[in-house]
Amino acid sequence: MEKAQRFLYKNNLKYELIDFEKEIVRFIGQMELGLKSNDGLPMVPTYVSGNLYPRQGGKTIAVDVGGTYLRVALLEREDLTTRIIDMVKEPSMGKEAPVTFNVFIDDLASKIEPFLQYSKIISFSFSHEIIHSNTMDGQVSFISKEISMTDYENRLLADSLKQVIKKRTNMDVNVVLINDTVGVAGSMLQHGDEFQNYFGVIMGTGTNACYVEQCKNIKKINDAKSETMFINVESGAYVPLIVSDIDRAFDATTLLPNTAILEKMVSGEYFGRLYYFLIQMACKEGLFSDKFTLNLKSHEPLDTKDLSEFYKNQSSGAYAEMCDDQEDLQLLYFFASCLIKRAAVLISIKIIAIARKIYKQNEAPICVIVEGSTFYGLKGFQAMVQKFVETNKKDMNLQLYSVENAALIGIGNIGLAFDAETSF
Repeated sequence: MEKAQRFLYKNNLKYELIDFEKEIVRFIGQMELGLKSNDGLPMVPTYVSGNLYPRQGGKTIAVDVGGTYLRVALLEREDLTTRIIDMVKEPSMGKEAPVTFNVFIDDLASKIEPFLQYSKIISFSFSHEIIHSNTMDGQVSFISKEISMTDYENRLLADSLKQVIKKRTNMDVNVVLINDTVGVAGSMLQHGDEFQNYFGVIMGTGTNACYVEQCKNIKKINDAKSETMFINVESGAYVPLIVSDIDRAFDATTLLPNTAILEKMVSGEYFGRLYYFLIQMACKEGLFSDKFTLNLKSHEPLDTKDLSEFYKNQSSGAYAEMCDDQEDLQLLYFFASCLIKRAAVLISIKIIAIARKIYKQNEAPICVIVEGSTFYGLKGFQAMVQKFVETNKKDMNLQLYSVENAALIGIGNIGLAFDAETSF
């Protein structure tokens, strides 16, 4: 493993090289900069109030346009609990082939139509970067997660959906536009006031975070209608202090280079492909056997599912099938472990940085709601993050929570609050 260790050090891929405290301070600084300017992290104002009160006994339609799947669900809230009544789930458009904005909106409206007999309130979550307005609408500013959509420029998402539904059904609906990370944070309305604060983190196809900010601290806007507001951090845009040459070379192969650097280092859309790219580079340096190198060259590119399967069981999956040599297997596992631990460190830094920014010294903890297939699907990843957070959180009282279908539940909660005419 000595050659492998030298390879990692040479390429700045060792997670031990990351300075936790420097990264935390830098992340907070990038957040502060983004709140007052267009520099730093995007820190997108969502205009969703931090004081949400979902209507009891109400029903709403939740739409979650994610990087991998589209989900449309009917939800209701009774006895302080929001639950999913019915749901449709399909692959997101624009993944396999480019899609126009008009086709996307029309397809979305067709999925919503069957639920309109139960509710005319639609909480519309769009997982890509949006420029929001205080009318609860917004325009797409950036499409990520390797989705290809055209003709979306200068198009209002909520208004476009309302118009298409009106044309298709002659029904008038109300649509509130949010981001899926806002939904994850909003899922903790299930738990009342037992926490001093809460925020949501996603590590699935992409990675992001959302928390509640005092509007007086959001210097780049002057049209807030509430004292507090959910801020969509767009944390995938963060650029860590150490970005390896391999990360940079891999980034150049993606649909939109020089964007979403952190996302490409940790999220499900990219993580397995980054690992595959790293193994290719290691083969070029002669770290693997000739036979494995030939097998890898003739194999189609592998993704996060392939990496996850191999990391869970080294005797199954595409990577294992390419190995005849035990040393190759051990080397593959070693590189996988190093890359996964680095991702756990980077996610932990994000969690601690956001918590430190909003933490107040009192007895109540901060609740961190984490959702995402990559976070829970990679063997041991959740435990790694919890360990790194516990080791580096200092005196903060943080609790990591998992809420089943957190994004959909939270999206529904916000729709129910909108139905109750809560001030956004």
